[in-house]
Amino acid sequence: MPFTIMPMPPSKRKHPNGWNISYSSSCKDKAKISIKMKFLIAFAALVAVALAAPANQQDATAVVSRSVDEHNPDGSYTNSVETSNGISQQETGQLVQAVNPETGKPQAVIASRGSYQWTAPDNVQYLVQWVADQNGFQPQAAHLPTPPPAL
Repeated sequence: MPFTIMPMPPSKRKHPNGWNISYSSSCKDKAKISIKMKFLIAFAALVAVALAAPANQQDATAVVSRSVDEHNPDGSYTNSVETSNGISQQETGQLVQAVNPETGKPQAVIASRGSYQWTAPDNVQYLVQWVADQNGFQPQAAHLPTPPPAL
């Protein structure tokens, strides 16, 4: 933006050195800036509202339609949950004897297995089956990447 430096009479000085520095721009430039600023503010507000809204109205109103949670005295358990929007998970577990790799001694560990599934926004249904035991968490699913074969 262009600016001008004009000497001021002593009675109207705003700066101690006697010079008044003012920025000047035409009304047309101010109108363009004002329109651009209004557009930017409106666009930012629209993006904020879009990000805050749930991706799927069905997900926003989902409720638990079935739930099972059983724990047995021997340490085994079963739990499962299904929701009204098609998300489900199942899990079972039990105590098993496994060898501790650090000590070489047997110890009781919980071995679990289960699955979970959901339907993506593009109506593709995903299913993950998994095992978690002394060897770690091992998921298996068609959509998960697999390591390349060993040479």
